[in-house]
Amino acid sequence: MSDRNPPVPAPLNLGLIFTAFRRALPAALLAALLTGGITAAALTQVPEEYEVSTQLSLGHPGDIESDPEILANLVPLFSQMISDNQTREAVQETTGVAEPKLSSAETSVAGVVTLNTRGESETQAKAIADAVVASLQTRGTQIYNDSIAALETETNRQTEALREQINQRRAADPEADVSELETAILIALEESRAAGIQNIQPMVLSQSDNAGQAVWPLPLATSLVAALLALLLVDFALGIWFLRRRSRADSLWLRSLGQRLGADTELAHGGNGLTPKAEARAAAALSRGKEVLILGDVELGDAFHAYEEDRIHTVSWRDRWWREVSPAALGLGIVVIEQGDKQARHASIAADRLTESGVPTYVALRSKKRNEK
Repeated sequence: MSDRNPPVPAPLNLGLIFTAFRRALPAALLAALLTGGITAAALTQVPEEYEVSTQLSLGHPGDIESDPEILANLVPLFSQMISDNQTREAVQETTGVAEPKLSSAETSVAGVVTLNTRGESETQAKAIADAVVASLQTRGTQIYNDSIAALETETNRQTEALREQINQRRAADPEADVSELETAILIALEESRAAGIQNIQPMVLSQSDNAGQAVWPLPLATSLVAALLALLLVDFALGIWFLRRRSRADSLWLRSLGQRLGADTELAHGGNGLTPKAEARAAAALSRGKEVLILGDVELGDAFHAYEEDRIHTVSWRDRWWREVSPAALGLGIVVIEQGDKQARHASIAADRLTESGVPTYVALRSKKRNEK
């Protein structure tokens, strides 16, 4: 039999998990209080930010000439323009704010965009919003003028080409029929007029300022969230640590060991000897003619004076008892350890060896309190 056993994963039940997390709760609560307090103290040093939310309509909302398809294409364009460098530079020049905070969001209403601006005060946030709207209106006019100029240029190019063809035909034959070319010129001019390019200007539908309250920082809400996260993380981490640690003998270790090995366990006062149930189990095994192996620091006294001494074997956790005692002759193996002992790992190995040898195993955790059960 080898000195060391391969690690065996301990199956955990809900009771063990609940006990571990409950044991970790005081430390987790302390961590939550500290985290919440530190977060609140830190946030009190952060400058307040105020937000103004502006609803922008691309063109007049009641304009029946507004093409929904055109509006659908313009919404992403203006949303991008709100936060691009050109708008930021215009806002910086108008308001003097070095790094204006701008954002936009499309809405479910056709042709409506939400503009969000933040500043050190409600007044500054509104000034930034006004500067953004002014910049968008200027750029909207520029887009309109550029579109008109591009359309005129294209129309002139088409009509000039048609007139050139007319001149060439008449130069070759003064009586040539050029009516189709003249018709094409009229069609090009009509299409240019029918293009209906609109000067879409963003208009302010409404503005809200969060009732004049700062949107950041939020010391109370943020501190509560931070404290809750700390509580959950610390409780989870310590709970897992309590479940996995094997260095200290306590009630959780005892329950986990018993669950893993399928062994009976007991937490009770036993003085320097066996715990009451462990002593009774040993007597029952001896009465059946079996031998009993006790592993741990135990003083038996005259507890088993009615039985042959050579059928009771007392060894330490690390002793290689199987060299002296046949596992088949054993009716019971008892592992005894004091509550709070930091060598629980050795007691666990001793219990593992018993169960692997096919010996009925009992683990007794001796408590210093007489009322432990």
